[in-house]
Amino acid sequence: MEQRIVMPTAAGRRAQVTSKAAKKDSTGNTVNLTSGTVRNIYGGFTSSDGGSATDNKVNISGGTVGTGGTVYGGYISSATSAGGATGNSVTITGGSMGDVYGGFTTGTGKTTGNTVNLGDGEHSLAATINGTIYGGNGTDTTGNTLNVKTNAAAANIKNFENLAFYVNSSALNAANPMLTLSSATNNLDWRKLTVDASKFSGTISTFEPYNLVLMQNAAGISFMKGTDDTLYAGRRGSKSTTSGDFEFTIDTLSHTASATQVTAAGYKFKNHTASYSETTPHTEAWAGRTAAGNKVEKNKLTVTAGNITTAAYGGLVINNKPNATTGRR
Repeated sequence: MEQRIVMPTAAGRRAQVTSKAAKKDSTGNTVNLTSGTVRNIYGGFTSSDGGSATDNKVNISGGTVGTGGTVYGGYISSATSAGGATGNSVTITGGSMGDVYGGFTTGTGKTTGNTVNLGDGEHSLAATINGTIYGGNGTDTTGNTLNVKTNAAAANIKNFENLAFYVNSSALNAANPMLTLSSATNNLDWRKLTVDASKFSGTISTFEPYNLVLMQNAAGISFMKGTDDTLYAGRRGSKSTTSGDFEFTIDTLSHTASATQVTAAGYKFKNHTASYSETTPHTEAWAGRTAAGNKVEKNKLTVTAGNITTAAYGGLVINNKPNATTGRR
């Protein structure tokens, strides 16, 4: 299958990778935008009735997708095509853009199994996303995944089955939410939200958890899928993840399926040699602590100054998991 690459015109209108005469499938193609201005980006594009757009990639590290322009990992333009825009990926580490789609079809095929990555997990994000990020434009979200690997912001996220946050100290500013959205986010599945802290190495306090906001939206975040409360129905509720010596407990700020924040509270539960010398009094201080049922071991706390009004602990085990029915701790 012969292919051609159409790069931006002088007017900066379009960057597109597609098959000659738009014959059938557009597969395994890549667009890298590092600088300049384009109107739209298509990792793979087909207008053939029987064509699919699969396993294409878009990588944006700089440049601008111009006003009204959109980023597509895979795109099918035929309204009568049953082909799928599946298995495509978009990775954003820089640049400026509007809407982003992992897969898109104007036909009847699936837009499943697509991935959008925000950040590379090693550096802060130098990107502006003015629009909404979609796993695909179809109602079937199966296998569409959003990976959030640093602090990022967008108008909204839609049509993702999986939502994964990668907590890496070198890529994050813990003072800000990892993902900030501005229009109401609905139809998320709490069961498919995960946190990967395998590269976390942050400094853990002796008197408070490592608090991190995974997602924030003042307009609201809902983990209701239709009438299904995916967070607290069936005695689910908050969840935890353990990576090495660290753990994170994940919950919504309100302990309900409808909230404005998704939060993570981290502790180091083993191999923590810590000291306390705070000028502000605290009720308690500890070296190792768990709220997720981990074995607290091989920790050492040295108090050199300050005022601990209740107790100092070498190791502290507390179950902070909220009640799955009431949402209360």
